[in-house]
Amino acid sequence: YVDKFGFGKKTGIELPGEAAGQVTPEQQADFAAMAYGHGKLLVTPLQQLAAISAVANGGKLLEPHIVKSITDPQTGEKTKTEVKEVQQVLTAEKAKEVGDLLEQVVSDRKIGTGRHAYIEGYRVAGKTGTAVKPVNGVYDYTKQVVSFIGYAP
Repeated sequence: YVDKFGFGKKTGIELPGEAAGQVTPEQQADFAAMAYGHGKLLVTPLQQLAAISAVANGGKLLEPHIVKSITDPQTGEKTKTEVKEVQQVLTAEKAKEVGDLLEQVVSDRKIGTGRHAYIEGYRVAGKTGTAVKPVNGVYDYTKQVVSFIGYAP
């Protein structure tokens, strides 16, 4: 799934300077470590957004865009950005299953790690993350970077 979701590759967004992230496993055990947020995997925020959007879009990984459409000021003609499907990374059934689990991250008021994103009357799905912060090239286990990415199904 690392390859299917596009980790380690540029997304193709129309912005200069996009990074590809890094996927540098040296052995099979590195893939297992990646599954729980450790190991040799660096992803960009845009790659994270594309991946969680694939879950929200029924398993379809779409090429991200900044602009929805462009309107010619002279003629008023509107040109819409074409939505391009990169590939189907999950079946629709699996995407729904993962989406349901991501909703529990937020809706489980006792142990959900994203429970602070809970809003009464709204469905919110999300994923939290915690990483050890490197200081001067060495991991400092007293420093952490926390993150949350989500969507409202």
